[in-house]
Amino acid sequence: MANSRALTKEDALHELIEQTVQSHDKILKILRPGTETCDAFLSFFRGYFKFHAALGRYKLDEIMLGRSDP
Repeated sequence: MANSRALTKEDALHELIEQTVQSHDKILKILRPGTETCDAFLSFFRGYFKFHAALGRYKLDEIMLGRSDP
């Protein structure tokens, strides 16, 4: 994504995060919070997110460590 759009990796990551948050918000609006369907989606999302956040393949620990550097 960064290479194809001539972005830095950090800028591409920020853009991807923003798109993901927007998509998540749209899904919640469509599913109507408090409904059984929305609750099922949120349960799936939380598990999916935790699973992928724990994987070493995404190197999230390196990204987070890099953010704390001045």
